[in-house]
Amino acid sequence: MPWPCSTNGMRKRSLEKADIWEGGHRVPFIVHWPGVVTPNSKSNQLVCLTDVMATLAEILRHPLAPGEGEDSFSFLG
Repeated sequence: MPWPCSTNGMRKRSLEKADIWEGGHRVPFIVHWPGVVTPNSKSNQLVCLTDVMATLAEILRHPLAPGEGEDSFSFLG
């Protein structure tokens, strides 16, 4: 299940990466997961790269210990 992502943000425009506005932080998040994610589907769900930890823990059925990933929330629900 590849999880390609980018953290570069936009450059030489308003709403650059250093800006507090959403345009400085929005990047595509592409998931290829046959049998689970419908091909060519789109979602408007807001996610954060820190949420990958909780998501992978849920997929692997590996509970996080207290204090691990306190700012991480699973994409799966």
